[in-house]
Amino acid sequence: MSLWISPQRFAQAIAILMAAGLADAHAADLLVSSTNTSQVLRYDGNTGTFASVFAGGAELDTPVGLAFGPDGNLYVGSLGTGQILRYSGATGAFLNVFTSGGGLSEPSGVTFGPDGALYVSDRTSSQVLRYDGVTGTLTGAFASHPALLDPFGVAFGPDDHLYVSSALTQEILRFDGATGAFVGVFATGGGLNGPAGLVFGPDGDLYVSSLLGNQVLRYDGATGAFIDAFTSDAGLVSPYGLTFGPGGDLYVSSATTGQVRRYSGDTGAFVEIFASGNGLAFPTYLVFTPAAPGPTEIEVAVDVKPGACPNVLALPAHAIPVAILGTASFDVTTVDVATVRLAGVAPRSGFALHDVATPAEPFTGKSKAKDCTAKGRDGFTDLILHFDVRDILSAIGPVTDGTVKVLPLTGNLKAAAGGTAITGEDVVVIKNKRRCDGKK
Repeated sequence: MSLWISPQRFAQAIAILMAAGLADAHAADLLVSSTNTSQVLRYDGNTGTFASVFAGGAELDTPVGLAFGPDGNLYVGSLGTGQILRYSGATGAFLNVFTSGGGLSEPSGVTFGPDGALYVSDRTSSQVLRYDGVTGTLTGAFASHPALLDPFGVAFGPDDHLYVSSALTQEILRFDGATGAFVGVFATGGGLNGPAGLVFGPDGDLYVSSLLGNQVLRYDGATGAFIDAFTSDAGLVSPYGLTFGPGGDLYVSSATTGQVRRYSGDTGAFVEIFASGNGLAFPTYLVFTPAAPGPTEIEVAVDVKPGACPNVLALPAHAIPVAILGTASFDVTTVDVATVRLAGVAPRSGFALHDVATPAEPFTGKSKAKDCTAKGRDGFTDLILHFDVRDILSAIGPVTDGTVKVLPLTGNLKAAAGGTAITGEDVVVIKNKRRCDGKK
């Protein structure tokens, strides 16, 4: 079983989290190889504002390919020294020369494969070399063929095969992802002139920068058939690296103009010059930093009997309303109602969406009868469910009248919002419990 996550699946996952309000919009920043200044520059992933020189120093000469490894660190092809350098993925601090030699002379594209190994295209030898992803030890020339001339970009596809741009033959070649055996010419034509970067998009199709054609071309991800010139605006000159961002848009380095340009991931329409200036000179490859892992559990505000405090739980009442409260950072419409349980009890069928109450802080850690609030609406939509009183009293077990009880609420978000677990609680005061026991 492969634990590798493809770039397009990564982009889809982050887009879902952002839509659900669970991912920090600033969690992923854009790193760009500024080839002519021998630096890797960092730009805010949301606004494109220059953030810092992420990586540089005397050891880095003409940076090209960029890739984050399984260890979370950044691997950079140093064209001028014929090396792959490793930098802290968190701070950009130089760690070491990860690998060199073994036929590596002019590294270009850099990627990690499904097997965790590092794959590097070398323009001088027209090969793709494979290195142990932990030690950096050369394990061999993984892919080579007479048709592979001056390789630039490398990418593993959804089928786990390796795709390589062959700049001098104007082709994208496919190699078996396990053995390196040549499979065939996957894509060509459509005006492809000097293929450089390549990436599989969220739609599964292959996007290739045509360095000399000033376009990004799209090919069917299954057959390699040419689909269209996805981007071809006049401001795109010498497109090199390309990647899909967390929101699903396409980011392309325009090397000659010293820019990173953003295009709609759906239509290819030009959106904006996303990043430029601050020393960015002949940008080549680019990569987004990994976002922080999403939460394994989300704490939510729960209000039993909104508008009341204390919350009395008593017979002969048949049902009580319970609200999961929306906030600025939590959208209750992402909750999977079918998974919600209060003290282990499922709600009655049906629910409502209204603004009914303001959360009591903190959301958890309640123990007293008045650890609640009667405050009304706060401007955020709440999810209102109803639970059978007898079922709740039966679930909490033997208690006496006047007992203060904390009722835990559990559930999950909808699958489209990540399926993350939610947890919350509210406190109730038990009245007339004896009626549930059949006593008078």
